[in-house]
Amino acid sequence: MNEEAIEYLLFTVKQTEDSIVDVGIDFEQREYRMETTDLYGQLLGAETQGKLRRSKVRNFKEALKAMDFCTWPQNEKDTLPLYLKNASILYNIGGEQRFTTGNNEEDLRKIHKMLEELVGTTFGSYEFY
Repeated sequence: MNEEAIEYLLFTVKQTEDSIVDVGIDFEQREYRMETTDLYGQLLGAETQGKLRRSKVRNFKEALKAMDFCTWPQNEKDTLPLYLKNASILYNIGGEQRFTTGNNEEDLRKIHKMLEELVGTTFGSYEFY
């Protein structure tokens, strides 16, 4: 599979022991949505959303390709971790969902930083990596 074919990416990262941040990127519409929830999915605070520049989306996908993102180990289909250690990534290619927790924590930290640059704000916490 090719990183250029990624249609949507959802990055979930811990903010505190009791809350998580979901950052969803729609590459086709060049939009993002960010929300903070408790561990039961209850929204905490306002949702943030916005548009993304075409060049930033292109640079992000090129960085994913340089990391060989699509070859990262895949978790079983539709399986989410019962306990989120640090971060996880769900993404769509051709309508097929894939789920990964990366090769290692450094990979997830890099994606986290890349996403912060893409959306123009910080989120989550690095203390869990």
